[in-house]
Amino acid sequence: MKKLVGVSIALFMFFLTARSQDFYGLSFKTITGDSITLTTYSGQKLMFFVLPLSQDDQGFAQLQSFKSRYLDSVKIIGVLSIEDGYQSSNAPAIQAMYNNMGIVLTEGMYTKKSSGVNQSPVMRWLTNKMGNKHFDADSEGIGHKFFVSQGGRLYAVVPPQASLQSGIIAKIVHSAGQ
Repeated sequence: MKKLVGVSIALFMFFLTARSQDFYGLSFKTITGDSITLTTYSGQKLMFFVLPLSQDDQGFAQLQSFKSRYLDSVKIIGVLSIEDGYQSSNAPAIQAMYNNMGIVLTEGMYTKKSSGVNQSPVMRWLTNKMGNKHFDADSEGIGHKFFVSQGGRLYAVVPPQASLQSGIIAKIVHSAGQ
C-alpha cells in the first residue's frame, strides 16, 4: 500500500512538472525584437493582458490603476493583438504609450484560435485546454486577461467586460492560483 501511494505521488509530481515545463518552455518576442523564454518568470504570477492600442480606451486607465496596485504581486505581459488592430508600424507609438509602466510588451501576435497555425504559441497554450490542461477559452479581444500561477498553471481567464478594478480580479490576484 505504501508503495502504491509513493508511486501515485511520484506520478502526480511528474504530471505537475510536465504541465509547468510545457508553459515555461514557450517563448515570445518583445516589441523591441528581444526573445523571452517564459522560464524568466518562473515563480511569479503573470497576467497576460490583450492591450488597448489607444489611451482613450477605458482599459488603458484600468491597467494603470491595476499596475500601481498589484505590480509587486503580478507581472504584466501586454499582448499586442494583430486581429485587434495592432500593426508593427504603430510600435513606436505603443512603446511610448506604455513607457515606464513596467509592462512587458510582446511583438504583434495572432491571438485567436481562428488564426490556426499562425496563432502565437503562447496564445495557443493560453486558449487551448490541450496545452494548459484547464481552460478552453478563445481570446475575445482587447481587455482579455489570462492569469498564470507561480507554478506555470493557467488558473483564471477573465473576459474583456470584467473591469480590472472589480472584486473578482482582487480575489484572483490574491488567490494562491495553485
